Amino acid sequence: MINIRPLKRAQSLKDMAYGQVKALLRSGKMEAATIFSANQLADSLGVSRTPVREALLQLSSEGFLTALGSKGFQVRIFTEKEIADTFEAREAIEAWVVQRLAARDGFETGPLDEAAARMERAAEANDADAFMEADAAFHLYLVHALDNHLLTAQMENIRDRISLLGRRALAVQGRMKEVLEEHRRIVEALRARDAVSGARRMSDHLEATRKRLLSQQAG
Repeated sequence: MINIRPLKRAQSLKDMAYGQVKALLRSGKMEAATIFSANQLADSLGVSRTPVREALLQLSSEGFLTALGSKGFQVRIFTEKEIADTFEAREAIEAWVVQRLAARDGFETGPLDEAAARMERAAEANDADAFMEADAAFHLYLVHALDNHLLTAQMENIRDRISLLGRRALAVQGRMKEVLEEHRRIVEALRARDAVSGARRMSDHLEATRKRLLSQQAG
């Protein structure tokens, strides 16, 4: 038999619509209070209604949107319990990851420094989008560095949810600079190979973010 590569299937309109809408959700450009329809988004994207509706239904099943029947769709509004559960899961993964990495010989912290530098520039420019991208790079680098594919998949799924919540936490005055300092403390512990301190600092960082979100929720 001839050794030949299979043809790659072109990305479907539904997948393209899914990617576009998810990018809008991550950017915070779709407000939680706004109800929108598949027809409206289809017109904006310049495609037919069916692939857009399929994409919206997938995002609903993944917990990013709420389907409102004939009214359309709404960006998911997370309950206090869901926020608490999300950060509990993050702590279980990320504090443990930092603890493991701190005990590893020659762990490379350069990418963390690069992410911190990007965050600092974004904070100075008050650019929430750039700040959140750099924040995601910081946290995902730690999980990727452990080279556990199952944990990586779980963390990437959690980060998708965090992308909907993080902007609200950053809306608190001075929170960007606080996050930057919390990240630096984590890196210091990693460089010192202090597993206990590193895990505690990651837990403290996540707890501070959780409290900011719950405060925003209550307000």
